[in-house]
Amino acid sequence: EGIDLESEILNVSPNPTSDQATVYYNINTEEGTLLRVLDIQGKVVYIQQLSYDSDQILLDLSNYESGYYTVMISRPVGNQLTFKLIKL
Repeated sequence: EGIDLESEILNVSPNPTSDQATVYYNINTEEGTLLRVLDIQGKVVYIQQLSYDSDQILLDLSNYESGYYTVMISRPVGNQLTFKLIKL
């Protein structure tokens, strides 16, 4: 059975943000599903395993430098979802 990409959603709000942002996701979070935040150079600055029983996570970006970041959700098998985030 294939993955229905149309039903998988990743969004970040508010965007841009100066301190906190909520990542909303609607995906099948199997074991090993990770949320990563990467800086403009592609360096991972935050990583967390996603839980089965949630569809959102709050990111505290208050100590991060201003700039562009990529929020990425990846699973052991399957596609990655990415979303651009601006930190003011």
